[in-house]
Order: sequence, then structure tokens, then C-alpha cells
Amino acid sequence: MLQMALWVNKLDAGISAHNKDLLAKSTRWLKAMVDPDTGRVPNLGHNDGSYFQNLSSCSYADYRPVVQAAALAFLGETAFQPGRWDEYSLWLGLTDQDQSESPREITSPEAIKLDNFPGSHITIHDQTNSSWASFRVAHFASRPAHADQLHLDLWWREYNIALDPGTYLYNGPPPWTNALAGSMLHNTLTINDQDQMTFAGRFLWLDWAQAEVLEQSADKNGKQVSIAAQHDGYHRFGITHKRAVTCKASTLWVVEDNLVTVQQRTNKPVAVDNADSREFGEGKPPMARLHWLMPDWSWELEEKTGALGVDFRLRSPLGWIQLQIGIEPATPISDKQPAPRIQLIRAGELLHGNGSTSPVLGWVSPTYGYKIPALSLAVEIEAKLPIRFTSTWEFPQET
Repeated sequence: MLQMALWVNKLDAGISAHNKDLLAKSTRWLKAMVDPDTGRVPNLGHNDGSYFQNLSSCSYADYRPVVQAAALAFLGETAFQPGRWDEYSLWLGLTDQDQSESPREITSPEAIKLDNFPGSHITIHDQTNSSWASFRVAHFASRPAHADQLHLDLWWREYNIALDPGTYLYNGPPPWTNALAGSMLHNTLTINDQDQMTFAGRFLWLDWAQAEVLEQSADKNGKQVSIAAQHDGYHRFGITHKRAVTCKASTLWVVEDNLVTVQQRTNKPVAVDNADSREFGEGKPPMARLHWLMPDWSWELEEKTGALGVDFRLRSPLGWIQLQIGIEPATPISDKQPAPRIQLIRAGELLHGNGSTSPVLGWVSPTYGYKIPALSLAVEIEAKLPIRFTSTWEFPQET
């Protein structure tokens, strides 16, 4: 879209002030989603876009040429330091002479930078260790692409560590009919193996789940930032999913997921879908599932003894990444209840754990029509509310 706007702007500078303001907002949004080391972006929603003006030696997945040109055209400033991504701007006749003289925002290199785009995303950048996250907190005003509320993308030193699965195919043979759009494929929680919204066709979701930010806080030095949000996609079960993301400079990210009973804000009763409740058994505790999708690297897994959860290690090209997941149900698990289930799946095949699997798990689609293996780690527990999952990501120190 920004490429088309830049081309129109080049041919005819008559774009209205209102539309230029919208294009400026679009540019700021996309800039915040660009990995500064690679130019890549999260694999969000319908990944079937085109790159019709490839006037740069950068790769197809590098968004810096377009964002740099859009920043010059619609913001009056550069988005990145000079580099090979400037080539597209030069073809369009855009130079740093087009920059505004107004002062640019400057943040301390030690501070955690936060960009909040209401109704869409929050991005958190830890500048001391080159890690950042995109937190999906959407309020839909038009048709959703994926059921991905509170999904978290996590990046570290040019690598996408916690992945969005992408799209792959819309019209493939079963099960590949837009199969990666569901909640279970994203880095979020699901209840009773149900999507956050009602799937009604390849491109149609009903009963839209809406999310909202609850709280945002930072310490006085800007070296720790926390964002808390919730969505209402499981109100039909009488459940609210709340997620808090905390970045602790410079190597630690903590993600806390809480499943709680829907809190009534008015005297009106909360609507609960009794049909769904009966389907899973009257009085039966909900089945909560936390999922993380990661690159297809070497791994080590150890189920915690004497505690509920898992210790997972992922061997990146730059060292071992640690992921610890703890589970805290409201009451201790009894002998009559099934034990928590931990599954690790790659390309639809079970590597660790037991139980049935789906052939669509353990894949990521970098571009449309193309998929590669990934590691799908899921932790499930059937227990009474409230239930808390705590995921602690720790990256090696940058040297």
C-alpha cells in the first residue's frame, strides 16, 4: 500500500492533507514493526502481499527501503541510518533534503522504547540487548484476518524467536485451507481447543474477540516496562484471558497469562454459551493450553519435577535461549485429574509428549505458498480457575 502511495505521490503531488496524515500514521506503524537488524517484520495476518516496485538490492523480506522512502515523503524524516535501503528513495527522487527541521524524538540507548498503536499493536524495544516484541492488542473495526488476540512476537539480534505462523495457502487440499489462521497456531492461550472467534469460512470470523490495554508501567530509569491487556474471546465460557508482558533490560522477558472468571462490570448478567459448556461436560474444569512457536533449531526439554511446567532450551546461532514455563492452578492437581500435558511438535510430528497431534502444527510460512518446519511447544492443563502460566525468556548477554 505504501509503495502505491509513494508512486502516486511521485506522479502527482496532489494527495490531500488528510490522506497524507493517514499515510504518516501508516508509516509510523510499519516502522515500529520493522526489525532494525534485518528489515523483516512479524508474519502478521494475510501474508500474500506484493512487492511491485523492487527498486532496491535488498531482499524481498526487507521492509527498510519502503519505510525509509515513506518516512521521507510523509514524515519529513529518515527512518533509518544511511544504507543500501536508500536506493529506492533515490529512484523516487527523495533525499534527506526532504527532512523536516523539527526536532526528532531521542531516547536513551539504555532505555526500553515503547510504541503504542491503539486498537492494533504495542511494540517494546529493549535497546541494550537488541530484543523487541510485538504484542497484538486489537480492537477490530473491520473483518479480522487471524484469531490472534494477545499473540506475542519476540525478536532477538536479527532472529524471530517467537513466531507468527503466517498464512501458507488459502485453497490447498485438507487440512491446508487457510489453516494457520486459528488461535491454537499463535503464541497465545486457548480454551477447550476453541478459537477466540467463530470460524465461518476461509476469510470470515464471527463473534469478534476484542482486546484492550489494562495497564502500562515503567520504572523511573526506563529499564523495565510492563504492559497488561485482556480480550473477551472466551466470555462464552465465562472466562477472561489476561496477559502481562514485562521486559527487564537487558536479557529477560516475562509473559504472565491469567485465566479468570469474567468480572461483571454492570448489574447485567454475563452471557455464557451453555451449549458450549454442555459440550465439554457439566461442571468439568476448562482445558487451558499455552502455545509458543519457535525456529527449527536444536533443543533440550525437561519437565519440571515437583512443580508444574517445563524448562526448554533452544540453541540459536548466538547461544542458548532459555524458556521456563510454570503453571499455577487455583487448587492442587489431584490424582483424579489428568496431569498437565506437554507436547513438542515439528512439521506435524510429535517429538516429545503424548496424545494426538494436528498436521498443521509445527510449521511457519515465511511467504505465501511456502512453509518450513518450526518447533511448536504446547503446555495444557485441565483445572479450576484461576489458572496462571508464567513464561520466562532469557537471552544470552550481547558480547
